[in-house]
Amino acid sequence: MGNGQVTTYRRKLIQQYAGALALAGAAMCVMHAARAQCRYTELAALPLEQPGNGAAPMMVGTINDKPVKMLFSTGAQLTYVVKAEADRQGLAMSPQRMRMSGMSGTANTWQAKVHEIAVGPARVDNEYVTVVDGHPNASYGAIIGADFLSQADLDLSLADKQMKFFRAEGCQDKGLAYWDDKAIDIPMHSVSLKDQRQMFEVELNGQKVRAMISSGLATSIIDLATAEGLGITPASDGVLPVGKLTGLKGDKTQIWSAPFDSFAIGGETISHPRIRFGEIHKAQWFGREGAQMLLGRDFLQTHHVLLAMSQSRLYVSYLGGQVFMTEPVHATTAPAAAHGQP
Repeated sequence: MGNGQVTTYRRKLIQQYAGALALAGAAMCVMHAARAQCRYTELAALPLEQPGNGAAPMMVGTINDKPVKMLFSTGAQLTYVVKAEADRQGLAMSPQRMRMSGMSGTANTWQAKVHEIAVGPARVDNEYVTVVDGHPNASYGAIIGADFLSQADLDLSLADKQMKFFRAEGCQDKGLAYWDDKAIDIPMHSVSLKDQRQMFEVELNGQKVRAMISSGLATSIIDLATAEGLGITPASDGVLPVGKLTGLKGDKTQIWSAPFDSFAIGGETISHPRIRFGEIHKAQWFGREGAQMLLGRDFLQTHHVLLAMSQSRLYVSYLGGQVFMTEPVHATTAPAAAHGQP
């Protein structure tokens, strides 16, 4: 599939959201008096399914009128169909040169033409989709990635099991966190012109680190080289092996859990957290200036976030609860994490 076909397919999906809005009537969030000229319009609200505590968030869409569970993943660069689902539906596929890179490996890709694909109110007909030979034994048949998710402001509330899309008009210098006037907001930017995954700065032990929200990951993880740059290695005191992360093709990557002095995002600080680290293959997956830390569903379950593409800003509100997953360790090795938010 050529880049032109991919671009047209994504554009049609987001245009369908605008069409659904016109048919259903705009659900308008009009900012209060001081912000009267800023109109923030809800394009769509999609329920997310999480079959278990901390499980991957999914939505139900259709491919050729057949219901398909679709994994919503801000950490995936592209939207694609899993080959097992393409095989199940008997889609005719032709191989592509492109290989898909991800955590712990790469996978072959194909292209297939579908009669119809629907995601929420968006429907497109007779379009080509990318098919990826990965995710063995997955409970979902497609991945909804950043190429689709980034075409409008994306509001995430895993605690409410809901995802919304918004369109901003006249809001360039206005706060968009409609749910919390005190929400943190920080700059963010895309990985590249071709990769619309959004990066922003956080601090680990007082040092700036490039981070990305990755809803497809159960727990947050720091790149091995970044942890080593902070003086933390698998042999450091208090570090525990916590198993292996399964990659795109079923490959395994060893991960560890380590005590850190602090984690901060904007004005929110967590003291003495334990955070996992391992090789996230950023040279293949993100490029040399890619993410050094991925914030997973442990972070999202305890925060309401808005990726405001219209402003290139990330809005974050802490909802309460333990942010990062911890492993049982002796109290003197890792003090209990304390959360601070001015």
